[in-house]
Amino acid sequence: MDRPRRIRRPGGMRSQATRAHPHNGFARSGSGPVAGSGPVTGSGPVTARLVLSRRFTGPIGTIDLYTQELDSHEVIGNERRGFRRPLAPLTEDRPEPGSNGHAARQPRASDARLRRDGAPPLWIQLFGLSANGSASLALPDARQPGSAGAIAARLGRAGARLRSAVSSPADLAVQLGLLAIVAVVVGVNLLHWPGVQFDEGTYVGNAWAVHHGALAPYTYSYGHPPLAWLLIFAWTWATGIFGHANFSIDVARELMLTVTLVSCSLLYTLARRLDFSRAAAAGAVILFALSPLAIFYHRAVLLDNPALAWVLAAFVLARSPQRRLWAFAASGACFAAALLSKETTLVMLPALLLAVAQNVDRRTRRYCLAVFMTFFLVTGLVYELYATLKGELVPGRGHVSLLGEITVQLVTRQGTGSLFDPHSITHATVQFWLQLDPWLVGLALLSAPVALARRSTRAVALAYLIQVVMIFRPGYLPAMYVIGLLPFAALMVAGSVEALWRKWRVMNPRRVGWLLAAAIVAPASVVVLDVAKRWIREDRAAMTVKMDGPTRAAERWAVEHIPRNKRLIVGDEFWVYLVQNGFDASPMRGGFFSRSVVSYWPLDYDPAVKRRFPGGWREFDYIISTPAVRSTTNRTPTAAQALTHSRVVASFGLGAERIEIRTIERGAPANTAGPAKPAWPNWRRHGGAHRAG
Repeated sequence: MDRPRRIRRPGGMRSQATRAHPHNGFARSGSGPVAGSGPVTGSGPVTARLVLSRRFTGPIGTIDLYTQELDSHEVIGNERRGFRRPLAPLTEDRPEPGSNGHAARQPRASDARLRRDGAPPLWIQLFGLSANGSASLALPDARQPGSAGAIAARLGRAGARLRSAVSSPADLAVQLGLLAIVAVVVGVNLLHWPGVQFDEGTYVGNAWAVHHGALAPYTYSYGHPPLAWLLIFAWTWATGIFGHANFSIDVARELMLTVTLVSCSLLYTLARRLDFSRAAAAGAVILFALSPLAIFYHRAVLLDNPALAWVLAAFVLARSPQRRLWAFAASGACFAAALLSKETTLVMLPALLLAVAQNVDRRTRRYCLAVFMTFFLVTGLVYELYATLKGELVPGRGHVSLLGEITVQLVTRQGTGSLFDPHSITHATVQFWLQLDPWLVGLALLSAPVALARRSTRAVALAYLIQVVMIFRPGYLPAMYVIGLLPFAALMVAGSVEALWRKWRVMNPRRVGWLLAAAIVAPASVVVLDVAKRWIREDRAAMTVKMDGPTRAAERWAVEHIPRNKRLIVGDEFWVYLVQNGFDASPMRGGFFSRSVVSYWPLDYDPAVKRRFPGGWREFDYIISTPAVRSTTNRTPTAAQALTHSRVVASFGLGAERIEIRTIERGAPANTAGPAKPAWPNWRRHGGAHRAG
């Protein structure tokens, strides 16, 4: 856009023409002189006059647009006599350098862009003016809401956002190929491997309760935030929108497949934003998705899977290349959503803060971090607000409380022992992880120095190492805790390999570089081939072996042979199946559901259930004995007594994996051998038989 030029005058004085008319701030090149124009003359050889170019009429009144006609021999540059140019146009203010975390850019005048597109100046559009004397708001506009032009504009903006989501069509093609592979490997035999886990029944049962107006089928004790099973509820409702919504572990596992695909896409995007090549980013996705350890846990209905997707989204937004303020705000909100899905994700907050700090401009770092923390806290405080409104924030007589449960989780909860104790549950848990796949988590530890030295992967390495340190602390270790390690381990391994490759390519002399390459590539090739062979064998088993046969057979037998007026003690995985297949599901006084099917854990820990069944195990007719029930009898005395005073009427499976349907004898103990000795179950089937962690 033309800027106003100064006119040379004798004695260094400026022309007064620009102050000759009250409307001289509006500018636009126009037609020739019209009636009503008049000369404006200053001292010296310069003569200037204002010429009425156009007249605009609107709701705010009439505005005359003038141009300035100059006659001078002493104008600057190559201007000729009789040069006609507009008065000073309205231009955009220059942004402060580095505002909002990114460098200043040279602005363009709005009117220049609009003139190039054939549109009226911006100030005319804003004030609703037109050149024909009528209000522009009354004119037909292709961009009016609901018009075809508005719809096309929205579609164009959506397409632009989609194109900006990936850096290039090649990235989109790579992502689609990777997602197709992951969908096949994870999706085939999804419902049958691994076997049904106790925690899956807990979370699906909670989603069923949401459908019936509660957050849990028993007293909600704030053991976990509810966002993840609210998502299970929404998924089940959406998939059953044209029929009956079936709350089952099968439907929830389909959601876990979708969550895994979303996590893979986010991981690829994050890798590219961490300056990974396409090959390295694809390698990170393959490591994350196709590890036997990952397939085992990604298929299971666990809170950690959607929580991890929220964490990855937070990291992706924190590494936004545009460094927009909204991206940091959304990153904080996404991490709060992760925390509202599974509380253990809180340990990754320092790593995310580092990622934000690395990506913002140094001059606005405090402001961007403040915005991030504000949205994180405001979103996260929704949970505390819910507890406050229910009067359950602080401990009190006769009710559960959020702060009381936090105290239990952090202080008084029974731990799983030390990692260095070979007889502890923690040791057994980590040993099971390594049995499934020792390579991914092990190689990540070996690559930690390289990942920490590389600036782009420093935050990722910190997120991984913080979680590893937490494993060594005394206390409680959830069996599914490893889920949070997997994406960062994959990024560290792929990023470190790529960093070493880049280093080798720039090494001099070449002979040293080739010798180093030979020393590294040879053993690395042996490791890669061994790992690939093992992964293929384990993944093939996951895609073909059916581990849920005894569970499904026991469910069918119970539905077909147990009268509906009989009372049963069951695990959570059986509870949700039975109430969905004809057993009583009516709400009971005290805040729980079903007068005939009761989960074994609340019999000892839910006051409302204990009041409803004061006789304990004597008030029940059957107990379904599963590895989960038998492994926790030292913490559930009611179930232990029921097992002692019962006999087997049907059995499915063999050995420690068997499922027994037992009838309870209210007289002398029917099981002379006593209750089953608590033992850690076969992890390949259950992956965590203890109470939901």
